[in-house]
Amino acid sequence: MKLLLVGRSLVPGSDPGASLLLRLAAAWRDEHDLGYVSGWTDDRGALPPGALGVRLRGLGRFGDYRLLRSAIRTAVQRHRPDVVLLDSPDLPVPPVPAVCLVRRVGDSVWRSEQRPTVSLRGRGIRRIDRIVVPCWSTRRALLDHGVSGWRVEHIPDLLPPTGEPSRRSAVGLRLLHPGAIEPEAGQHLSVDAIRRLPERLQRRVCLTLSGSVSNRRYLAQLKVAAAGLPVEFVLDSPPDWGSADAVLYPTAVPEWFPEVVVQAMHARLPVMLTEHPALRELTGGRAWFAAPENAASLRGLILRALDNPGGLADLAESGHAHISDLHDDRVVLQRWRELLSAVAR
Repeated sequence: MKLLLVGRSLVPGSDPGASLLLRLAAAWRDEHDLGYVSGWTDDRGALPPGALGVRLRGLGRFGDYRLLRSAIRTAVQRHRPDVVLLDSPDLPVPPVPAVCLVRRVGDSVWRSEQRPTVSLRGRGIRRIDRIVVPCWSTRRALLDHGVSGWRVEHIPDLLPPTGEPSRRSAVGLRLLHPGAIEPEAGQHLSVDAIRRLPERLQRRVCLTLSGSVSNRRYLAQLKVAAAGLPVEFVLDSPPDWGSADAVLYPTAVPEWFPEVVVQAMHARLPVMLTEHPALRELTGGRAWFAAPENAASLRGLILRALDNPGGLADLAESGHAHISDLHDDRVVLQRWRELLSAVAR
């Protein structure tokens, strides 16, 4: 089957949708004839070999949209794909069978499906044959926005290799808060929870904030709040799972698919999350949960981890078993084969 993979930036680590498409492409290399269209800004050499690259020149969203639309049209004429896979609903949709990945649900895009004259994007969304989501909560959110249920497919992510498992620190507790640096990801709650620990326990804890910087002002505020605390910043690099004993992720956005949580559990790391039905469903309850927007509750989980390292290790193993079963490579790839066969005309 001929497939055309399209993204604003198909480079490793650029965003979760692009990363998933690249992992699927690696698994499909011997099974399908693959073509690529990708935008780029700084380094064209990072694109997949043979990709039709589109230099995004800072012309704004509409200008970039027009450039990508022209490139996709050219690639469709050259490659003649059976199916086009898009890593975002913000991309132009060509008049061929199309599958789109959705990670985060936003009002503006999905309202345009009901009022397609509002924008070019709206008309394109109506042409998407299937929308693939990584968890049931995202599917429910799309249905709440009026998207037809038959168009939305739930397929768990194909997870990346985990590398070496974490080795428990001999002294203290190494905590990792992964994900983009922005208020919705809740890094301020993790820093505040560390601040609330007694000083003698702060010496046994180290918190690392690791992720891309989406909000520079928020980053500056975090650095002020973290002054004098055992907190370090590792910016614009992927999480180092092997350097942590546990993961904190008190996100305030339940409609997001928290890819970093799934990857942490896959890497045999215990996770401490915000209490929310979507997160409890995703983890199968194999996590410790704090009250939403409550640093004192998160502090209680850290104290529990310090007092009960055996319970933390058991949590890590049960979480790994749950995620490995849910995201089994063979099952995930078979689901994709069935979807592509159903969509291809």
